[in-house]
Amino acid sequence: MKHAWFCLLWAATMACAEPALTPRQSQVLTTAVVEIATGHAQSAVARLRVLQRECAGTLVEVKAQALIGCALERAGDIQGALAAYAACDEMDGCREGQAARWRRWSLERAAEPDQPDGLTHTAWLAATEPRPGLSDAEEIERQNRRARALLAAPRAADTDRRLAAQCPRSDSLPAARLLAAIPKDDWVGCHPEGRTGPSDDLAALRAIAEDYPRSLIGQIAAASVFHQASTEPSVLTGTSRGKWIAPFLAWDPALESHPRAVAWLRQQRSDIGAETAKEAYERAAGEVATELLASGDTAGYLDFCRRYPDAAGEPVHWLAEREPEAARLWLATNGHGEPAQAACEQFVARYGHCEAAPAALDRLAHLSSGQEAEAALRRLAQTYAASGYGLRAAADLADRAGDYDSADRFDIQAATRPAPYDSAESWRARADRQIGNRHARLDVARRCLELLPGWTTHQTVLALRRAEDSHAPADWEPLLSAAGSRAAALLGLMRPLLGPGTPTLLASKPGRPHRLLFGEQSGLCVCQQHTDISNDEACELINEGLPLATWPLWKVMERFTGYVSANARTVAECARLARKYPGTRAANLVCARYGRALFEHEWFGEAESLLAPVAAARGPQQAEARAVLAAARERLEVVRHPRYEQVWRTAPLVKRPAGYGGPHRDVAMDATGLFVLGMAPAGGCALVALARTDGRVRWQVLLPGARDEDAWTMPGQAVAVALAGGSVVVSLPGERLALDRRTGAMLRREPFGGPPVPAPRSPHYSVPVPEGPRLDPVASTDPPGRWYGADRWLLRYESSAGRPVCCQRLPGSFAPLCVDDLGVVGASWLGELLYMRPTAAPPPA
Repeated sequence: MKHAWFCLLWAATMACAEPALTPRQSQVLTTAVVEIATGHAQSAVARLRVLQRECAGTLVEVKAQALIGCALERAGDIQGALAAYAACDEMDGCREGQAARWRRWSLERAAEPDQPDGLTHTAWLAATEPRPGLSDAEEIERQNRRARALLAAPRAADTDRRLAAQCPRSDSLPAARLLAAIPKDDWVGCHPEGRTGPSDDLAALRAIAEDYPRSLIGQIAAASVFHQASTEPSVLTGTSRGKWIAPFLAWDPALESHPRAVAWLRQQRSDIGAETAKEAYERAAGEVATELLASGDTAGYLDFCRRYPDAAGEPVHWLAEREPEAARLWLATNGHGEPAQAACEQFVARYGHCEAAPAALDRLAHLSSGQEAEAALRRLAQTYAASGYGLRAAADLADRAGDYDSADRFDIQAATRPAPYDSAESWRARADRQIGNRHARLDVARRCLELLPGWTTHQTVLALRRAEDSHAPADWEPLLSAAGSRAAALLGLMRPLLGPGTPTLLASKPGRPHRLLFGEQSGLCVCQQHTDISNDEACELINEGLPLATWPLWKVMERFTGYVSANARTVAECARLARKYPGTRAANLVCARYGRALFEHEWFGEAESLLAPVAAARGPQQAEARAVLAAARERLEVVRHPRYEQVWRTAPLVKRPAGYGGPHRDVAMDATGLFVLGMAPAGGCALVALARTDGRVRWQVLLPGARDEDAWTMPGQAVAVALAGGSVVVSLPGERLALDRRTGAMLRREPFGGPPVPAPRSPHYSVPVPEGPRLDPVASTDPPGRWYGADRWLLRYESSAGRPVCCQRLPGSFAPLCVDDLGVVGASWLGELLYMRPTAAPPPA
């Protein structure tokens, strides 16, 4: 069965042990997965039903329900699987519930007539078998259908071979082969730990690239092979990546060899080929250029750099034009560790006469540390004293010794002697920056003297220089110990020099070194431990009164905001912190922040459990926790009582306007029909009338005017549709139209001086107000609405109590668009329409 592997992958992921699961629960889930994989679906379902009864209302209940859907899907009971996945909507929101909704959407899409006349896949393959008597055009069309049928089958190792053998004349063959080699990842959101999406078939991609080098399809395949060959070199065994990719660099989009295949590819998978292969090559141009030069192809390297100037590196490009052997040796100096240091020494020994030799010694000094680095600088300053690099080395040595006058003089001289492959402006800018840094350090040292009794300016300068680039306690302790009780004030005086890198002084015990908390862009560390700051330590620091604006604490708290996905591990971690630090500022802050994040991700039950203690305790988070908690409990009160069922769903009717969030601009409804306003595929504005009973298109009209898609999004240029009497009124920029409801015939057309105004909508969301007649989109007196929609949620509120009495989650990617007491219309950004009706009479207003 198509995508059957996905069920097993997903099921195994859900059974993985998490902090939120007990050992027994994890064992039951794992056993169920084994039974699903071995074909014992009914036994797995029975086991999971028992677990659900034991864990009702918890995360485990949703996991079990989603696994039941997996079991039924693996057993071939698609309708049962759809019902099981739909039942997840009646439970608290969670990761598995969200994935279950997407799995349900995928199964519904697969059940749609993607195949001709609703044939099964086996019948589809049989209908596209070769048969005699076909003309050339008919044979090509048969092979086009055959390629689609083969592509729709479950992924197999021989799919590429079968496509090439059975559909050699198909217009879509190149695109079909590419789609088979780059499978679509059906997983929703980030993959769990230890799980990855389906891998690309690199062998097939290499064959596709070499078969279609003058097509965008070949370029996409070649770019994928090139990037992945760095981790899987076997795909290009015996071949240099740079040399292999060279033939593809001459591709000209204007000379596309398979335009029909490319057009079909973009229809099927808009996520493939969004960026041209040229852009992909430009991102990796430096690596390609390096490989070409290292392999001895200097001419190919120079030609490549003319095509991609950003790939040229200095001084390697300058050397390649003069001394290619020296350029290849220079490549080895760009590495790290002992091999790069040895290459620098070798370069100086072999090419000491070259103008790049001082740069090799300068590189050696940067690769070394401590006394080795200082020795390299002295050697550079003595051996190449007249060069710019030699003068910069002399300036650095003087800077380390605290002789700022000499350092400034050497830097000024170095700025007038740049390397032949560098810009003079960059050397001058470096000299200005170095001189400015020294003067800033000197100013800070003078201000610190009053806190350091007995210290000289020179001694303070040297201590500051050691400390400012170090997280080692030994480099900071002399300054802090000399300042004593005024150590925190000393750090404040150093802030102009260090900026955001200024450490925070934490409380230290008598007789122990001062403890500093550093924050840096590359990570977080406590200098004494050189490890990431933990959640427990962050809570302790918060409770001690350390401001949240401190960089490490701010980064830790980011883990508990809405920018991260909801997951069971973080829920368990928040619960642990709340138990360890009950009622403290840190625990309340963590639970309040992550509780809001859970609510926004539709984990209502988990949000309630975290927020309830915070809402009951006094503190700055109490008001926010109470508000979110009340909203979460409203959802929980009604989420298990869906009142609407799907009646029909259409294929895309109108296309998506540029710059607009969805293709449908407005919808109006009466008792028998829907009137949808949107952009027509060929351009312009279209009005489509649908039957309310089954979604059948009754008529469609291309409206005059409003042919510029910008008119859909520009302020004051809104378009709208409304019903008045027996006509459909459409407001367009500058005019208003009236059409017959039954036939779509134009009744009247009149100019309209002011900007058209859409029909009234609720003050909070985008769902139209259903109460009262919708007469005229320009002047309506509709009362405030009772229906509200947000994302995929639809809520109905009682007018008197102001509380929700109905809550419905629309499936898949649909969002509420139009509602009345008879039903609700949802729309997807692809252009599909969904119609649902209540299963019982709606509650009174």
